[in-house]
Amino acid sequence: MKARDYQTKSVDDLRAWLDVTMGDDFSPTLAIVFTSLHDQLAEIGQICDERDIAVFGASSWGEFTRNGIELDSISVLLLDIPRESFYLRMDHLVGGDEELVSQAVAREALDRYDNPVMMLLISDLRTRGEAILQTLEQQLGPEAQVAGAGAGNTSITEPSHVFTADTRSARGMLMLVIDGSRIQMATRAACGWQAVGTPKTITRSEGEWVYEIDGTPALDAILKYIGKEDMDLDDPVNWEVEVNTLPLQLQRPEGDPIMRPALLYDKESRAVMCTGKMQEGAQVRFSIEPDDGVIDVVLDDFKTAKEGVGEVDAVVYFSCWGRYNALGPMMNREIREAGTLFGVPMAGLLSSGEMARATGGSLEFNALTSCCVLLKEVEG
Repeated sequence: MKARDYQTKSVDDLRAWLDVTMGDDFSPTLAIVFTSLHDQLAEIGQICDERDIAVFGASSWGEFTRNGIELDSISVLLLDIPRESFYLRMDHLVGGDEELVSQAVAREALDRYDNPVMMLLISDLRTRGEAILQTLEQQLGPEAQVAGAGAGNTSITEPSHVFTADTRSARGMLMLVIDGSRIQMATRAACGWQAVGTPKTITRSEGEWVYEIDGTPALDAILKYIGKEDMDLDDPVNWEVEVNTLPLQLQRPEGDPIMRPALLYDKESRAVMCTGKMQEGAQVRFSIEPDDGVIDVVLDDFKTAKEGVGEVDAVVYFSCWGRYNALGPMMNREIREAGTLFGVPMAGLLSSGEMARATGGSLEFNALTSCCVLLKEVEG
């Protein structure tokens, strides 16, 4: 597999780079594109379509290559792989149909390939990423290789999008289905956030909504923990800044805990909506403020992943925007050192949720997590 990466703040510059980089020795068939230039998705798609390049793309909070993070930019990973070794599928979702759509996606993938592996991108915070992953795992088997991310937007009042060369969706699921017998895919998700205090019990919940923790209204329990009982809840920005970098950690019988930050809240019921299901009786712990040790944990995990695969051809990297909010410039160290570790073209985005197999666990809809997707063409 031949691959090249690039980052720019200009659509015109992207067009010029594509014309220069394409040639007899490099004929890309697929562009993995992340951008926070949200009003230029159609133009980016058209530029690739005119050059017969398929697009697997998402709007984002920020973008990066192995050189580091840039905001208000476009990051691109170009892959020169056989067209018969992959296909794209876009589904526009409505509330509650994630399972049915995911079943159809899995059936189609198994019809096309004996060993399908998948990357997916979803838009809209209401889209139930956990339900998608659980359904795919049921259909494809417990060892299914699936990874992906939620699209982002630099404005919390504007929708996020997933997009192809000619289509975009503000509440969609975009699948990149790959023939795993021709392109090997390995994934690793790691967070590094440290927990504090004794485990607490979810005493009332419904789906993603948590109503009580240890008998206390969930919203009040969280505000008390962070010392912000007087927070102005009429301004959602306060919640984004103060709360989401100190997530609940859902304890698991096996594997690492799963980060479950509270995305939304209801002032009347004093409930919070987390990034995945929170069953009554489950144990959670609060998190402490992160430091650069969080990055060391992620890099160590990624080193282990690379050692298990060996040399790879390209890397796609998903990292939660909440990590960037919490860690600031330290996130550039993570990205650059990961780029040096892998030593191949890489592109990624600051995302709204990361979908991958948690260390020692199952497919999970993660948060405040970094996920690497390692791609390697199978010889012969």
